[in-house]
Amino acid sequence: MGWFFHIYGRADAILDDPEGPIIEEIKTTELSLTLLSDQPEHSGYNPLHWAQATCYAFILAQQRQLPEVRVRLIYCQLETEETISFTHRLSFEQLSQFYLDLLARYHRWAMMRFDWEQLRNRCAKQLAFPFSEYRAGQRQMAAVIYRAAENGSRILCQAPTGIGKTISSLFPSIKALGEGKLSHIFYLTAKIPPVWQQKKPLRGCRKRTAAAQGEPDRQGPHLLSARAAVQPRRLSLCQRLLRPGAGRAV
Repeated sequence: MGWFFHIYGRADAILDDPEGPIIEEIKTTELSLTLLSDQPEHSGYNPLHWAQATCYAFILAQQRQLPEVRVRLIYCQLETEETISFTHRLSFEQLSQFYLDLLARYHRWAMMRFDWEQLRNRCAKQLAFPFSEYRAGQRQMAAVIYRAAENGSRILCQAPTGIGKTISSLFPSIKALGEGKLSHIFYLTAKIPPVWQQKKPLRGCRKRTAAAQGEPDRQGPHLLSARAAVQPRRLSLCQRLLRPGAGRAV
């Protein structure tokens, strides 16, 4: 399967002078300007700031077919409003090597995220309602919330304590997530304890789904707990990706 990356952004300034174009990025800082540096081995060097500006420089060089572009970072001290600037002159070959290496590193993370989303969606589609039957009003509430997720509309539900609002809202939302109608679910409460209480009905969903499929319940305490297994791998992979040259193996 091929991958298409949509890269976009907005440079703070693109200047032209007799020596050629300059990409300028302006950053604010609370640090003393004397602590900043444009040398990678220095503690005052910020690789993210330089990476952002370098990507803009590559895009500009490619669009205009330029042999080189100057990249300038300008830091403004918030308290004193003093500024300092650093400028690097980079050839198209240097810009291209940096950009493609960055994409190669990101590609590995994108593949892992795609695999996780496919697993998440399959689990969500197979999810069974945790109880043998709906309470009065639960099915209607779940249907309304599912249609709201499907249509991208807003819904405000008010119901008395004990009707089962948590599962009536989370279950249809998770089903919609598995069908690609949602990308995220945020469960917000006024206090911390209810956040943990919502795990009980979700655990029931998992157990009922496993029972319906004749499989043992091995997925752990969370509904889509495959994420817990993915997280350690994601962390170690990200650590490896940060090593110089790691992306070239992709």
